[in-house]
Amino acid sequence: IINTIFITNAPNIDWEEISTDDTRIYFADFGNNMGNRKNLAIYFIDKKQVDFSKPKQELKAQKIEFYYPEQAIFQFKNLTTNWDAEAFFIYNDKIHIFTKEWSNLQTTHYVVPIDTTKKHAAQKLETFKTNYAVTAAYINTDKNNATNGIYLLGYTKDALAFINWFDLPKNNEDLFFTSQVKKISLPLGFTTQLGQLEGISVLPTENKICFSGEEFNFKDFYAKQVMHCINNFTN
Repeated sequence: IINTIFITNAPNIDWEEISTDDTRIYFADFGNNMGNRKNLAIYFIDKKQVDFSKPKQELKAQKIEFYYPEQAIFQFKNLTTNWDAEAFFIYNDKIHIFTKEWSNLQTTHYVVPIDTTKKHAAQKLETFKTNYAVTAAYINTDKNNATNGIYLLGYTKDALAFINWFDLPKNNEDLFFTSQVKKISLPLGFTTQLGQLEGISVLPTENKICFSGEEFNFKDFYAKQVMHCINNFTN
């Protein structure tokens, strides 16, 4: 660890994904396993605020609040709600959120503006049947790089992990699933061996796709925290 930033004004209710654009670092507090939260938010700090010469520093973040306008019920049993989320990235100057739908086993793609002035109704764009719960997302927009595309990561209730890859949309549009693009689904193995898979990115210089496994300790199964990298399977 080369730098630690303490965010002084953003309590960690259920932080999930982290993402960046050219000027900001974003982190999402929208984990919602019970489907009962009404305080969903994404925070950001400006990159120019970060002093990388300091191993530790304190910063204040700005807050973007949002809600799902289609959600009418806020009481669910654990791991049954379709209003959980762990995945997002920034594209076309918007926040793109991908829900973790425990019952439907699909993901719904929402967008939220990068605007701190009010609480936003997330805009529903499209839905994709993953047959697993989505835990991470990443986009590489460099069309000159072999790892370009959109990546979703997740696992089933039986602990089988998958990556879905989608070609970049044509004309920089915001629809990723419903446009006529190339799609690939790759089974990875079991989280009991790989760890609880919660993050995905790419290593363009080595043409690899990398995903992180959190420590997994359940009943007689144990997997340590680890970073996995595989050769690019999209070309």
